[in-house]
Amino acid sequence: MPSQPLVSVITPLFNAEPYIEACMDSVAGQTYENWEQIIVDDGSTDNGAALVSKRAAQDPRLTLVRRTSNGGASVARNAAFRLMRGRYVAFLDADDVWLPHKLSLQINQLQNSDAVMVFSPYEKITALGNRTGRIVQVPDDLDYSGLLRGCWIACLTAMIDRERVGTIEMPYRRRSQDYALWLSLLRAGGHAQSSGEVTALYRAHGKGLSRNVTGRITSLWDIYRQQEGLGRRLSAYLIGSHLAGALYRRTQ
Repeated sequence: MPSQPLVSVITPLFNAEPYIEACMDSVAGQTYENWEQIIVDDGSTDNGAALVSKRAAQDPRLTLVRRTSNGGASVARNAAFRLMRGRYVAFLDADDVWLPHKLSLQINQLQNSDAVMVFSPYEKITALGNRTGRIVQVPDDLDYSGLLRGCWIACLTAMIDRERVGTIEMPYRRRSQDYALWLSLLRAGGHAQSSGEVTALYRAHGKGLSRNVTGRITSLWDIYRQQEGLGRRLSAYLIGSHLAGALYRRTQ
């Protein structure tokens, strides 16, 4: 509908051919219709981009961007940021899906609050897409201090009001780039608010936390020390708090 503000949906795509159609279906199935989905193929070697291209030929709200080499999610998302036209920006990875009310609920929430971004609880689904009933709960509200203690904002649930935050750019890093962005947005004094109900389904592929713990610690240390300028002791404490929250979400 013309009276609805445009929301830009950002989707990086890398070798996700088995999942990308379900992802696009979940956006097309939104009760809120004024959206654009920008899908950035980040050097995939499978047939996923061809599936997107075929769908985009039928739906002008879809845009496919092709990259010839893999730069990672931050590079792909920043490429989409340069093209997006919406006041609101939401994120959906190629292997995840939204529930039909996601956009309408969160745009209404942003329009009726002073939050700079909103997020929500989410449900885990299996690699095959079966719902599990396993809900990851999140805090009702987060300011910068609360967010430092852990990344409770799952990327697939986030929506940002660009008029309230200005230019958006994800730090160029292979890990935790979404967390780094959320921190930069809330550091200025704004807050993020939970929608209170599940809006998205996260595909759990069964990768264990311990497998990536060293890389996660290194990435968090860099974010806290270099990006946020925090001291060593505080950074170490926050890493412990962050990992405890990550373990909780992993076991839900």
